[in-house]
Amino acid sequence: MINDIGNKDRYEQNLYRAAVLRCIKLVKDDNEDIKNAVEEVAVEFSRLVKDVNNLKNFLYQEVTQEGSTHPVIMTENVRQRDWWNNRKKSNDIPMGYVIRYFDYLSAKPGWSEMSIKDLDVSTDEVMNALANPTLKKADERRGLVYGDVQSGKTAHYIGLINKAYSAGYKIIIVLTGMQNSLRSQTQARVDEEVLGYETSNEISFEEQLKQNVIGVGTVIPNADVGPLQSITNRDEKGDFNKKLSTGSFMPPFIIITKKVSSVLKYIISSLSKNTITKVINGKKIIPASYPALIIDDEADQASINTKDVEKTDNPSTINGLIRKLLNLFECKSYVGYTATPFANIFIPYRTDDDIYGKDLFPKDFIAKAPRPELYVGAREFFGLGEEEIKPMPLMRMISAGQSFLSQGTKKDDYVGELPSELKEAIKFFFISTAIRNLRGQRNKPNTMLIHIVRFVDQQKTIKKKIDKYVREEIFNFISYGDGEIRKAFENIYFSDFVPTTKEIRVCFSKYSQGCNEIDFDSIWKEITRLVSAKELKIWAINGKSDDSLIYKNYKDQPFNVIAIGGDKLSRGLTLEGLTISYFTRAASAMDTLLQMGRWFGYRPAYLDVCRIFTTQDLFNKFKIISYSVANLSAQFDDMNTLKSDPEHFGLKVATNPEILISARNKVRTGADYQADFSNHLTQTRLIDADPEIIEENYQTVNNFLSSLDSNRFSMGDSAGLSKYIPSDTKTGKTYWIGVPGALVADFFDKYHTSKTATKASSRHIADYIREMQKYNGLTDWTVCLCGTDKNNTPTLIATESKFGPIKVNGIVRNRSAMNEKNKEIEEATGTTRDLHALISGGDEELDYTADQHDLAKNEKENLKKKTRDNQFIAREVRRVVRTFDHGFLLLYPIEWAAEDLKAYDNKAPYGFAVVFPDRQGKGNLKSYKLNEVAMELDDYE
Repeated sequence: MINDIGNKDRYEQNLYRAAVLRCIKLVKDDNEDIKNAVEEVAVEFSRLVKDVNNLKNFLYQEVTQEGSTHPVIMTENVRQRDWWNNRKKSNDIPMGYVIRYFDYLSAKPGWSEMSIKDLDVSTDEVMNALANPTLKKADERRGLVYGDVQSGKTAHYIGLINKAYSAGYKIIIVLTGMQNSLRSQTQARVDEEVLGYETSNEISFEEQLKQNVIGVGTVIPNADVGPLQSITNRDEKGDFNKKLSTGSFMPPFIIITKKVSSVLKYIISSLSKNTITKVINGKKIIPASYPALIIDDEADQASINTKDVEKTDNPSTINGLIRKLLNLFECKSYVGYTATPFANIFIPYRTDDDIYGKDLFPKDFIAKAPRPELYVGAREFFGLGEEEIKPMPLMRMISAGQSFLSQGTKKDDYVGELPSELKEAIKFFFISTAIRNLRGQRNKPNTMLIHIVRFVDQQKTIKKKIDKYVREEIFNFISYGDGEIRKAFENIYFSDFVPTTKEIRVCFSKYSQGCNEIDFDSIWKEITRLVSAKELKIWAINGKSDDSLIYKNYKDQPFNVIAIGGDKLSRGLTLEGLTISYFTRAASAMDTLLQMGRWFGYRPAYLDVCRIFTTQDLFNKFKIISYSVANLSAQFDDMNTLKSDPEHFGLKVATNPEILISARNKVRTGADYQADFSNHLTQTRLIDADPEIIEENYQTVNNFLSSLDSNRFSMGDSAGLSKYIPSDTKTGKTYWIGVPGALVADFFDKYHTSKTATKASSRHIADYIREMQKYNGLTDWTVCLCGTDKNNTPTLIATESKFGPIKVNGIVRNRSAMNEKNKEIEEATGTTRDLHALISGGDEELDYTADQHDLAKNEKENLKKKTRDNQFIAREVRRVVRTFDHGFLLLYPIEWAAEDLKAYDNKAPYGFAVVFPDRQGKGNLKSYKLNEVAMELDDYE
């Protein structure tokens, strides 16, 4: 939980949990004030707990936590299945593994009841999306879970493993990264949080169960839940190997392995020869009575087919082996996990091969892992693009050191003197470590990351130079009582640490609990003690070094380490207690650079002493990535809202010329697109006939128009609001003039365009309007409610207007003109309806003033003498007549377009048309890379 109750006995831990649930009920269900609820529960439990004030603090932290959204986007077929939830309700499955895992998390620091609940619900939803193992019939599911870097994805898939094993999955294989250290770290987590015993090469499985009980095994004994055998172990060389491949293991079992070709071949060979394997239709298959769950951690690394599918049928090695592994099973579920799903959404989704089977596109579901409230990620460190999200004051720019082993460095280049900023960053590490110790975290790990270059020999040299610097210029000076070294530390503390802690406490208060200020004399005394006790290690973390970051080996003892590394520290590996990062290594791709950011995660009671030393160039690139990640995440939210799925919702990644999305060979499909509406007429041709979306869009239009009373034309003093006075107010139309562009952008933020609208989406329109406003464009809008004067059944809109609701007769669209291509999309998407054309002839000129009408008339007459291309003429008239500051929004109520797209109960479905002026080359437009699905849907817009 938020406070560490792991040091309390099991009885008191359970009391604290019961108190939290009682308090949450009073606040959430009974709407009681938080302060009163905490006091009431504290009184109820006062005779049962040892320290009632500690309980109060604990309750307050827990109850003030907020949950996060964690949608699971599924195909219609998967969405209709609820097998896991039904089995849980039936109480016909053993839940010991599940119960003890979530009980174990409750006693771990940093886990609130809300975070645990979010994790439980999210993994339940993913379970429902998996193949049902109890049916014992052929089935397959492929999906993806994405979440922020270091935000708890491992906890998510460990929760999934515990539930999958309980549900009846017999073979579980976890594909980790490509390094032994990461595989070993993952195995250690599985030992602690699934198996309940410590795996080892040294002793037998039976002895492991008896001697090495750890983690969840201390909550409910392994004998009570039925032990699960692990074929691999946590030793550095405990992966699946040639010797193991000669054996035949009876399920149930679990394998934690690297994505390395030799190891995967051993596993495939072993499973192919297993006694449970049958020959079905001439192929070796493990029957559905032994269902398999394959978890692909870091699913965008190595798993992507980097070969050009247009030139060869043979995929890249790891991709082909994973697909062969999946093909061995008659009943299987594949779930990829990643924080950077860029390359995954560009996997060709139609690929299917006789030898390798389907590619790893997440065709069945995409799930968003919960983002706990106190997680600190890219948007907290770097801000969010150009939006008003203030970055935390933890960045320190490197100038002198930016050329030290910079981009283009060769492995035999000379390693010069350490940059001054690196030396200063090391001093920062001493101060942050001392502060953490004085805040009661003495025996917690403290890590400093130094990531400059990938070459091992240069890392070794850097380590030697840092060791020499620390020994001669810090340890010796402090030991000899040098006054200048104290002044240097004191200056850093008062000029940097003191104001930063104050800013964190004022501007980011929810992260600042425990970040109390400490006097420098105490800090200096603790630094002196650290030096005297030699409580510092300087390690190089790479394939040629004996140094290994196995934090468990230093549990409950001081462990302060400066870790110098490259690729081994680039992805997946958790650096516990990371406070100071010195990072200058260049990367050419978004996913690579973001994964190098090991500083994301949870920093309870020490966020204020964390720092990232980096260059301005890298900081700018991280800001670009921060926007791209947030934008893609928002698209997943839209996909969920619109009840679409990965095969029918086009996705795109915001691009920037400064950095690639991913390695070029991982993104071979897709097309570039720029969200440019300059001199365009954009309209909603496609509308989703989903009752919830129709209702939400109606309310959005209703709220928007109801808020524009002061702009209502011919009502009050609106005429003075704008110079753009419509000259011809036709019957059946209502106008609002001088509407601020900010309100129109907000309207488009809330309106849901069709799930098939990849380019002309409301989100793109909102972004475009805001970008133009930076250059004084699209600041003044005319809004027109376009009905008809025919005697149809009127509907109501602007129902909250002080002038009363507007009765409007909707338009009717004849869909008989639909061509075969448009019918295809209706059949594919199920709910999307094609209106063919929404806007009526002449509507786009309804906002013209009298002078603009005359100018448009003359321009048309001149153009018709030169061309018969009506679209060209319309564009030229817009370019000449419309001014940069003015936009035109037309709203259309739909009387009837289909049986499931018609007016009902005084409400109508609403579409829109927007007329944009020429932007005159102004603005920094957003660019995107469309995936294969988006490219196909683009034809329908």
